Amino acid sequence: MRWSRLGSVRRALAVVSPGPCEGRSYVTANLAVLCAQLGMRTLLIDADLRAPRQFEIFDIPDRVGLASVLSGWVGREVAVPLPALGPLWVTPAGRTPLNPRDLILRPELACFLEFADSEFDMILIDTPPARDSADAQTVAFNAGAALLLARTNYTRLDESARLARDLADAGALVVGAVLNSF
Repeated sequence: MRWSRLGSVRRALAVVSPGPCEGRSYVTANLAVLCAQLGMRTLLIDADLRAPRQFEIFDIPDRVGLASVLSGWVGREVAVPLPALGPLWVTPAGRTPLNPRDLILRPELACFLEFADSEFDMILIDTPPARDSADAQTVAFNAGAALLLARTNYTRLDESARLARDLADAGALVVGAVLNSF
């Protein structure tokens, strides 16, 4: 968590991994709950517009979410408060769009993160697998920082190293790595 005090542009952290089934959504959800329980006003954003999971994890509606914000259909106040878990809000991905890449590339993502940065102490962003599209790198660039996730006996080291280079090339600060085992 010290990364948020390094003078980065925002307090947003994209959780990324090379491939599917490596635990990004669960790790992001657990980090969000931890931050909220530490008293930090925390926003969890599900930016996996291809296969969203946060609405299932937290059992919240997914009709309206990040895709709706990026499309301009709704305002930025789409986060669902979860007061039982502390000062935690979750912005689900919303309905899966036909053009997830086009939405992620829109300038509305940076505007939404700028708004969120003014309202929250911590912003955690769940991303799609980096191997499947460049969405994770785009989200990490807009967030400014990324946490690289790998799964024990599953994620290949060369894919993780390549993703770390790609994130750095995209302008995202890789603040650390997590080895997930489940």
